[in-house]
Amino acid sequence: MKKVAKFIAGLAASTATYTLLATKVVAQYDYDWDYDYGTTAGDTAGGLFGLGLGLICWIPICLVSLVSFAFTIMMIIDAAKRDEKVLPGKIKWIILMWFTSPIGALIYFFTRKKKMAK
Repeated sequence: MKKVAKFIAGLAASTATYTLLATKVVAQYDYDWDYDYGTTAGDTAGGLFGLGLGLICWIPICLVSLVSFAFTIMMIIDAAKRDEKVLPGKIKWIILMWFTSPIGALIYFFTRKKKMAK
């Protein structure tokens, strides 16, 4: 169990590092937030898309992303708990799931976890 906790802590640390690096890269580009994207008196489509339709599109995308990330983490934890005799190539499965999320987690779920449940 200590190995699993250490592995998860390492993944969290690397994710935090990549997030920090990404924010530094994004901060290099100065974005003009005051620019008017066609929201003049006769054109309200830009304002409607920016506020209403933008939220309608982004909220489901964020929810699907969170669910797929949680599913991937659950499958990684499941693979990490398995014995090497039960799940040969355990480290390869974990690496596959981490770098091909959520496709790798779905492959693991349908090929290995279902077989082990039987």
